[in-house]
This record gives sequence, structure tokens and C-alpha cells, in this order.
Amino acid sequence: MAPQPGGQATANLRARIVDASARLPGEIAAMPPRLRAGVLIVLNHLLEVAARTWGAEVLADPASAPPSRIDAALSALGQSRDFLFEAAKWSGPDEASRRQIVATDLAILTLGYPRLPSAARPMTECWRAIWTARSSLGEAMASLRAWEAQSGVDALPRGADGIPPTDHEAILLAQRVPGLFRRRQNGTAR
Repeated sequence: MAPQPGGQATANLRARIVDASARLPGEIAAMPPRLRAGVLIVLNHLLEVAARTWGAEVLADPASAPPSRIDAALSALGQSRDFLFEAAKWSGPDEASRRQIVATDLAILTLGYPRLPSAARPMTECWRAIWTARSSLGEAMASLRAWEAQSGVDALPRGADGIPPTDHEAILLAQRVPGLFRRRQNGTAR
């Protein structure tokens, strides 16, 4: 039997999801609230960009979104994660690189969990842990901006207009729950 197109790519995406589901719950739980809040800010911006780029259904319901769109989003996030990991090796691991890598890994897990049903629970645990750190969003935003000033690199993706989000916009977005958590099932919130 001939290999199916994208077979290796699909296997790589699945491996990323398996890794993230095994590693992230404990890693995020061990983070201080300010760092978890920073992950939440970066994560929600990554997910917003994914929804804007590949369609709102990618975030609203990853299980029902067209597989080609999910694959494209996961591939782009995987490439970004690889770049962040390599950059951290050169510059030395620090809190900022850890925040960016964990946010990217959780974006992969959030969009990719339908590929691996056993990843749904770890993904939910991760979201619960970062969501409880919302009271530290202001402190986390200050940390993100300090890192930007020091590194000269945007901590958050730019908007569709090419302009980085303001602190207020970033914090507002971080306080929104992605659509996949707001869906209703049998009349009750999930």
C-alpha cells in the first residue's frame, strides 16, 4: 500500500499533541500565577490569529472544523514552536521563552485535541490552571512589555491591521473563553 499524502505530517502533529497532553498539565500547574496569566494572554492571541487566518470554526469547534484548516493551523503553530525552542537554546532558557513555548504548545493541544480524544482532559486541566490566574493579568502584561522592550521582539501577534494590541486589548482578549468551551451540550454549558 502506498503511503498516504501527509501521513508523516499527520504523525508529527499527533506526536506534538501526545507530548503536550502528557507534559503541560504538570508544567502549567507548577507555574506561579503571573507566568500562568502570561501564558493565557499569549495563548488567546495565538488562538485569535488562528481563527482569523483559518476560520472561526477552527477555534469554535475544532472537532467539526475542516481537517485541512486544522492541519494548517497546527503546522504553523508547530513551526512557531520549533523556532521558539531553537531561539531559547541560543539565548538561554528564561521565563519569557518558557511562557511563549508553553502558550504555543497549549494552542496546539487546544486545536488538536480532537485528533487524540485522550488529550481532552489534559487540555481542560491546562485551561483551568491558566484561567485561575486571571487576577495576575496586569502583572503578566507588564512582564510581557518589559520583555518586548529588552528583546525588541513583539510578545503578542499583531492584529489584522498590523498593529500590536494595546495592554487594554490584550487583557480584554485574555478574559474571553474560547468558543469551544462555551458550546452547549444537552442544554447545559460545558
